[in-house]
Amino acid sequence: MLQNAKPILTIRKFLGIDNTVEDPSRIPPGEESFLTEGLNIDIDDTKMPHRRAGYGDPVYRASRIHSLFSYSGVVLFVQGTDLKRLTATYSGGLVRANVGEARMSYVGVQDRIFYTNSSVIAYVKNSVSYEFPEPNQTFKSRMKAGQLIEWFNGRLYVARGGVLWYSDPMYPGVTDERRNFKNLGGYITMLRAIQDGLYVSNGKKTVFLAGLDPGDMALREVSDEPAILGTDIKVDGSAVGRNVPPGPVVLWLSESGVSVGLPEGKVFSPNGHYAPPVLYPGAATTALNRFGFYQYIVSQKTFPYVLIDIGEGFSSSAGMESEI
Repeated sequence: MLQNAKPILTIRKFLGIDNTVEDPSRIPPGEESFLTEGLNIDIDDTKMPHRRAGYGDPVYRASRIHSLFSYSGVVLFVQGTDLKRLTATYSGGLVRANVGEARMSYVGVQDRIFYTNSSVIAYVKNSVSYEFPEPNQTFKSRMKAGQLIEWFNGRLYVARGGVLWYSDPMYPGVTDERRNFKNLGGYITMLRAIQDGLYVSNGKKTVFLAGLDPGDMALREVSDEPAILGTDIKVDGSAVGRNVPPGPVVLWLSESGVSVGLPEGKVFSPNGHYAPPVLYPGAATTALNRFGFYQYIVSQKTFPYVLIDIGEGFSSSAGMESEI
C-alpha cells in the first residue's frame, strides 16, 4: 500500500524562516513555503536549502575576546581588559592595557580609529593609542567617553547614556560643555550616520536627526521601536537591492524584525516573517555567502546567531549553532 502512496504536498522552494505566526501549522502550504525552524543551513538562489559549509581554522585563538573591528587593514579587539590589534602573523599585539571589559565602540576616520567604551575614549594611529589633548580654552573640554561613537560631517559624536555629545568641527577631541550636546533621554542603543543625518535609538524609539550641522538638525521619529544594542551595521545600498541606490544605509534589528534606514530618514522593513527570539544586545556583520547573497549576520546573547539574506530575496535563512 505504501508503494502506491502519493505525496499530499510537494514543496519546491523554501522562502526562509517564518517565526511570527502563533501556530506554525497555520503557515500556508504550497510549492513555495516557509520553514518554522532551521539550523546550520543556507538557501540558494533557487530557494533550495543546503547544509552550511562549516568552520575554518581560527587565525587567533584565545579566551575573553570581544569587540572586533576592522578598518583600512587594521583589526582591533578587546581581550580581557586590554585593547589589542591582530598582527600580520596573526598574533595579538597590545595597543592599550586596562581599557576595561565593557563593549568597545569604534569609528575609522582617515588614518585614525577612534574608540570608546564608557570608561575611556582615545584614538589609534599607526597601531599606537593616543589620548585627546587637554584644551586650554574656557568652557572647552576633552570629549567624554560613552557607549557609542560615530563620525559625521567633520565632527565626532559620542552617545553617553541618553545624551548625544558632539565635538567642535574638525577638532574631534574637543567639545563645548555649554552647548555641544542633545539630551535624547533613555539609553542610546544605536548611533549611525549616513549622507544627510544620523539614525539614533534611545531605548524607547528610533529617530532620524536630519541635517548636516547639529545645531540645525530636525528630529523625526521613524519607528516606535528601539534598535537592539549592537545589531546595527552600515552597508552599501547596492547590497540590499530592492531599488535601493548605492551609498550608505543602515540595518538594525528591533522587536519586530529587520529595518533598513535610507537617506532622508526613510525606513522600510523588508522581511515581515522573522523577528528576533530574544532582545538581548548582540553583534552584527555582513558576509558574501557561497551562493552570491550578502548576509546580515547577528549574534545575540544566549541565542545562536541568525543569517538573513539581504538583496532581492531578503529571507531569514537559518540559525547557526555558534557564537561571535
